[in-house]
Amino acid sequence: MHVLKRLARLLLNLWVFLILVEVIWMLLPFAGFLYGSILHIHYLNQNPHTAWLTHFVFPVLTLFPLGPIMMVAGLTIFLVAAAQIYTAKIRHRGLVTTGLYSRIRHPQYIALALFGMGIIITWGRFITFIAFFLMLYLYYRLALSEEKRCERLFGKAYEDYRRRTSFIVPGDEKIARFMARLPAADLPRWIVVPLQIIIVIGLAVIVGHGIQYIKARTTKVPFIGLKLTNLPATMPTAAGAFVSLDNGRILLLKGPYGGIGRRGVMDRIKRAVISSKSLSEQISRLGITGHDKAVILIGLPGGWAGRPRANATRLELLVAHIRPEGNLLPEDFLKDPQKCRVLSGFTCTLDLDALGQDPIGNYERCFQRMLVHRFRNMLLRVMDRFPAIKGTAGKGPVELIFVKAPLVKARIDDGFARKIVRRLTGSNTFLGALRLYGAGGDVVAVAFPRPGPNWYREHNRQPQIGIFVILARRLCKVTDAELLQPDGRDKRRLLRAFVVEMDLSIPSPSDPVYTGPVGIGPGRDLEERWNFFLSGI
Repeated sequence: MHVLKRLARLLLNLWVFLILVEVIWMLLPFAGFLYGSILHIHYLNQNPHTAWLTHFVFPVLTLFPLGPIMMVAGLTIFLVAAAQIYTAKIRHRGLVTTGLYSRIRHPQYIALALFGMGIIITWGRFITFIAFFLMLYLYYRLALSEEKRCERLFGKAYEDYRRRTSFIVPGDEKIARFMARLPAADLPRWIVVPLQIIIVIGLAVIVGHGIQYIKARTTKVPFIGLKLTNLPATMPTAAGAFVSLDNGRILLLKGPYGGIGRRGVMDRIKRAVISSKSLSEQISRLGITGHDKAVILIGLPGGWAGRPRANATRLELLVAHIRPEGNLLPEDFLKDPQKCRVLSGFTCTLDLDALGQDPIGNYERCFQRMLVHRFRNMLLRVMDRFPAIKGTAGKGPVELIFVKAPLVKARIDDGFARKIVRRLTGSNTFLGALRLYGAGGDVVAVAFPRPGPNWYREHNRQPQIGIFVILARRLCKVTDAELLQPDGRDKRRLLRAFVVEMDLSIPSPSDPVYTGPVGIGPGRDLEERWNFFLSGI
């Protein structure tokens, strides 16, 4: 008796396991659809050739509450259908032909499709849209496979059931009869399936671009426009791009690592450089004499100094021994790397979290050709964060266009959007950044708000918000609304961009912008950023 109980328990566990495997198998396409909407967004957005996959096909939450309603309805239908199927299996009732299955043979796939469509309408990127089409195709193939299995299990009973019901959508049996009359090439499955997948992806891309085309020409971009006349009168100098150490013998540059603009980061780096005995010894071995300088540039391990990474604690320092032409001041020769000769140098690693030990180590000498290339490339990136130094500052009052997107709360809550604008235009840090980056005259500052670090925790309280500002030059007389249209590329030219972060919990009149401007270098495609921000409207 004991053996029989153990055997019965084993068979029951095996039966439950097989049911779970079947459920997981059925949900695999839907899981792929969900993962496609959230994975690799950051990596796709780094490359201009794949950044379009992160754009939004439908306006984000514009069709609210249709999307959530579809999601709830789809989930409800799926659970009811699953309950019918697995109740019948556990009780050995055989073929299910009642309830949701009385008219349609696969209501569970309709339910998952409805749920997926709700996600797309609510928060659908292009990669999600393509994944949704692929999911539908995989469910179609899965449904065909299930029907063949049911034919083997139930025989004539299933044939009669299939004759009086629809496949997935009510009335689709008429379409099936019409398709059956069409001539079809007798090709093997290994050719047919990949060909059908290519057609499905192509159809998804065409439909998605069609929706975006209609959206771009029917949707008005919500924005707040104003002119600023209270910008700082003084212009920045190149001296703001570096910190002088050891009586000017060592120049610690502010970049090109973008995180240098975050509060306290530059002070931590400066303290580490001053306290490091090993770095002092290595610099002394360079043989710096006369007007020569040791220039320290700050990047990230791996060599790509412009790669964004928030809160990095391991940095790479490039230390170069340079000799300026004549007796030029640092703020003069740093404007033009050609006016200084690079003699020698090395790289090392800085660990900002090092406690009780030298924070700098792993010294490596650089080959001359590689050193010159990296030094000039990194120096140009630093100077790109101080563009007004190059004489490109605009004249006259600054026009600020605050686009109430892609931050949904700013778009649907005009009071919240105006609060951001009011605090932003009262920030000396932000106004200084506009002057620094050359806004004014025909150079317009277009600001896009986006969620900050604590956005989801403090959404309805005092959240932190990132402000992505793109400087655009008007090429002709054009209104603000026309400037923001997708077909306005011939009417404006995007020049450069920077990011600041503001915290609305900082009480007024204190400055709510708690980081200095972080420049977006020339390696980033501003057109792609522009199109991405506007795609969510």
